[in-house]
Amino acid sequence: MKKRLKILAVSILLLICSLALAPYITKETDYIYEAGIKVTEDNQIIENKIFYEIPIGIAVWSSNNRIANCTFIFCYDEGILLIGDNNTIENCVFYYCCDGIELQRSSNNTFINDRFLNNTHAGIDAIKNNNNDNKFYNCLFYGSPFGCFFKESRDNEFIECTFIENVKDIYKV
Repeated sequence: MKKRLKILAVSILLLICSLALAPYITKETDYIYEAGIKVTEDNQIIENKIFYEIPIGIAVWSSNNRIANCTFIFCYDEGILLIGDNNTIENCVFYYCCDGIELQRSSNNTFINDRFLNNTHAGIDAIKNNNNDNKFYNCLFYGSPFGCFFKESRDNEFIECTFIENVKDIYKV
């Protein structure tokens, strides 16, 4: 119990600190799938941004990108949409999104020290098939119906990750 409280307290502290330091990106239109940032070219870096009350924070249709130190709050659809391979998501917080990250045929990605807190559907939602060989290091999945939801995907690996108070931690169909 003490470990859970400590992890939650640290995650909340990281969220508060990130809110004070980063620029905000929020909804500008009534388009249901509006994205704050669209990444269509490979090898891009996005750092230190806050995405607030927008359907999709970052939509990635490319590979070999890095997203770090970003916070996603109340993203109606997902914080990050990944349709590409070999991306790295590091030190990001996903709070009260529908899905923290949605994978669509997206493989060989790396997730490091990310926090998925109280999302309304899933921390990771791999709704399409073939979201394979993704690696999760030291991630926290807390308080969602699904910590991770994988459809027809294989060989996803969780190293030193923590799952707390999800209805299902890892669900595979």
